[in-house]
Amino acid sequence: MIRRLTFISALTALSLASSAQAATFNPGTYTAVAKGNDGDVPVAVTFTANAIQKVEIGQNKETPGIGSVAIDNLPKSIVAKQSLGVEGVAGASITSKAILTAVAACVKQAGGNVDELSKVQQKQAIVPAQTLNADIAIVGAGAAGQTAAIRASELGKKVILLEKMPFAGGAAAVNGGTVVIQGSKIQKDAGIKDDSPAIMTDDYIKNGHNLNDRKMLSLYVNNVGSMVDWATTYAGMKLNTKAGFTNEAEHSKPRVMRWVDGAQGATRNFKAAVEKSGTKVLLGTPAKELIVKDGKVVGIKAQATDGTQYTINAPAVILTTGGFGANKDMLAGSLKNALYYGVKSSNGDGHRMAIAIGAKTQMMDLGKIYPNGMEVAPGIAKSTIWSNKAAFED
Repeated sequence: MIRRLTFISALTALSLASSAQAATFNPGTYTAVAKGNDGDVPVAVTFTANAIQKVEIGQNKETPGIGSVAIDNLPKSIVAKQSLGVEGVAGASITSKAILTAVAACVKQAGGNVDELSKVQQKQAIVPAQTLNADIAIVGAGAAGQTAAIRASELGKKVILLEKMPFAGGAAAVNGGTVVIQGSKIQKDAGIKDDSPAIMTDDYIKNGHNLNDRKMLSLYVNNVGSMVDWATTYAGMKLNTKAGFTNEAEHSKPRVMRWVDGAQGATRNFKAAVEKSGTKVLLGTPAKELIVKDGKVVGIKAQATDGTQYTINAPAVILTTGGFGANKDMLAGSLKNALYYGVKSSNGDGHRMAIAIGAKTQMMDLGKIYPNGMEVAPGIAKSTIWSNKAAFED
């Protein structure tokens, strides 16, 4: 979790000073490497006689927007607190562990006391509270939440966007970086004139074994093209038209393209568009419950990882919290035994909040199961879709 502290109490400041004075090191710069999520994470730590002066992370392949958040923030936290007893970044636990492991190895090389430096520092329980007002509160800063925030802000609404993770992006930050563009100007400009909402509907019904929600499917197929046109103009998203269409088995017509730089590029451009829109974004701020008055949802309660409690008053609340594939307790039937690959944050928070106020659910026992993956931990898979596609397309 990322913490931003605006002040340090006198007691805590004295504690940090005492800790720094007690530590002793052989001055110099020491290096170590630890295994991250996508390869080695090299670390260089510079020590003075009694302090950790600098922590630098070398070239690595950790996921931009996720692992990179840990790489940007953990070194600063270690130096600021003069401690290895700092919290890792939620959602980037493997990268966080790699950094802390490598820094600990450097501490040992420098003659420092790893056990002493690994003790978690006690902090005062300060729980501030804030009440905010908005026209629309959006819970979940993945692709859907960010799109809603950008559009609502464009329409002149005051928007607050909440995200429980310390970074935006959600599943869209780690997916294949593709988007359906049926009905868009870009699809037509690429020479595809014989596609239609009706054909796409038929493809989806076949792929969904005739179990689809027809109302929501109609909403999607009849609006996805205009959404893509809007996203690639006002919202600043960029499609890789040079690479052309990708081959997708469930689509009978060429209608899927990748964003420029895939998921990383989409995440970067979404972030820029949200910032431009003026949306107030609260990262590291999990929503806790919906506020209901006279049978209507009128806001949301949330608590940030720094302890700040928020009451957000909004006549409209949009839940874009993603799925629940990472929560085995919510999976039903054959889905319980399916391997999961995706973000750990997809654990049904939004579903549970909605169910708690009596919202109806549907098709909770259904999910899309891909035949492409390898089990790398009990119940957890790594996708092999892109390597499979490369083999087929070559």
